[in-house]
Amino acid sequence: MEGVEGAAGAPKEAEEEYEEPPFDDVKDEMPYCRVLNNVLPPDIRVLAWCPNPGESFSARFNCKERRYKYFFTNPAFAPSPGASGVYKSGERSMREGWLDIAAMREAAGYLEGLHDFRNLCKVDPAKQITNFERRIFHTSIDRWNGGSGFAKYARNPQFQIPGLGAEDRQAIVVGGGDGNEDENGPGLFTFNVHGSAFLWHQVRHLVAVLFLVGQGLEKPTIVKELLDVQKNPTKPKYEMATDTPLVLWDCVFPAIQDGHPEHSQPDAMNWIYVGDERAFKGPRGNGMEEKFGHGGVIPDLWEVWHKRRIDEVLAGSLLDLVAAQGPQDGSEDGPVEKKGKGMRSSRLFDGGDAPRLMGQYVPVMKKERMESVDVINARYLERKGLDKKAVAAKQGDADE
Repeated sequence: MEGVEGAAGAPKEAEEEYEEPPFDDVKDEMPYCRVLNNVLPPDIRVLAWCPNPGESFSARFNCKERRYKYFFTNPAFAPSPGASGVYKSGERSMREGWLDIAAMREAAGYLEGLHDFRNLCKVDPAKQITNFERRIFHTSIDRWNGGSGFAKYARNPQFQIPGLGAEDRQAIVVGGGDGNEDENGPGLFTFNVHGSAFLWHQVRHLVAVLFLVGQGLEKPTIVKELLDVQKNPTKPKYEMATDTPLVLWDCVFPAIQDGHPEHSQPDAMNWIYVGDERAFKGPRGNGMEEKFGHGGVIPDLWEVWHKRRIDEVLAGSLLDLVAAQGPQDGSEDGPVEKKGKGMRSSRLFDGGDAPRLMGQYVPVMKKERMESVDVINARYLERKGLDKKAVAAKQGDADE
């Protein structure tokens, strides 16, 4: 019996000797990216997470910079060939659909710096905002991806075919473009804007004004006019650009520098990206499998890209096929019809898939004005029976 009791007591001693290792806030956490990506739509992916953001972390207030991209094509819509697609803008001849990228860049440059953007946003009286000053760090209008329609991922030098010569490998790495790198030629462009914070629909208003400049309907200095709130305290009633091509491209948070927390800001974020080996231990797989393996993020996104790329090629091929049939250049249309000081254009681009039909164009600064911000805010409070100080304390100056 003693032998039996001794044998029975051995596991207890082993249990007493075993000490559970301390909790690892990366390896012992749930695989958040994998779990969330399993339930998200295929074109929305979680790319990283932070194990220890701090008790006072705020996704809104800890963000140091927000970066937006607005995508558009040039030409912006299908242009008409020949004289029927030409109109006069002052002393310049403009073709419908084509945007003056240089003029748009000049206008975008006036946005940089600290300005009052009350004439370039939508006023939300529910938030009772009185401070419309925002700082824009950077603006640019760039050709997207060098004119290439093929994902850069597929041209990675690591994917070269064994046995190819240097010249053939180079062709694979740099190939896939449309062969037209002319800055003034057709292509896909982005308006890029970086700032610490943005007002409600601010970016869509900025883009709308840039498109008016690009079509020759306004001069680049229209931006200066709208930013001069002393001269123009109320906003003209103009339409903002459509929202579909607008992307919140990046939110910049302080990050740990080269893996050294001691050299970083106190609120720096330790990002664990998809495939990071620090998040794996034991039978949970490895980073390469999570990122590149079956069901990984890269194969999932490739599937989304592949479908849409084929759709793009088929739609473009049909467009080219129809364009090549029947009349070609519109040379028999007759003289230029659209001209005059009113800068008449029958179609106006607002960022959507198709232009808006319009009559005689009315310049922005000659349009009807909205009421002042103070009047809009006061009328809202009166209608809701609210106290101004209470609403301001609750809402604060909210960002987009």
